Order: sequence, then C-alpha cells, then structure tokens
Amino acid sequence: MQRGPSGLRGWVIPVLALVLWELWSHAGTFPIDTLSRPSDIAVAGARGFIDGSIPLATWQTVQAALYGLAVAAEQSGDSLQPSVCWSTWIVLLHCTG
Repeated sequence: MQRGPSGLRGWVIPVLALVLWELWSHAGTFPIDTLSRPSDIAVAGARGFIDGSIPLATWQTVQAALYGLAVAAEQSGDSLQPSVCWSTWIVLLHCTG
C-alpha cells in the first residue's frame, strides 16, 4: 500500500477536524457549555498530568480491576490460578494504594 509524503496523509482529516472544531467553537457555532474546545481539553489534560491526578486515577483504576480479577478468580475456584498467588496480588495492591 502506498503511503503519502512521509506518512502524514493519515493525519490530515483528524487534524483538520480539530482545527475546524476549534475555529467553530470560537465563532460561537458550538456552544461552549455543551461542547468544550479542543484547546480547553488539552489544557485540562496537561494540568491533570502535571498535578498527578490523571496518573493517580489511572493507577487506582488498574488496581481496582486487578483486585476484581483476583476476587473473581478466587470465587471461581479455578485450579490454574492458585489462591496463594492471587492473595499475594491482593496484599500487594492493598499495600501500595
């Protein structure tokens, strides 16, 4: 399959969509109270990474998912997943949170 100059052709439509979205929201076409501007979303995301709230929330989500997996594996009685191993995961997840 032929690619565009330096592989950038796939970025044209998404970037154009974001630019139009930003311009239309500044022009008042998109109400700010129902659809945030891409620049506002980017700023909020950057602030979340800088203050550590996004990495913390991501870790808490992974922790909860692993805890749920461990509980489900223990409840199922699956012989391929020894209880000792899952119990260790639970203790590690609990202690690091």
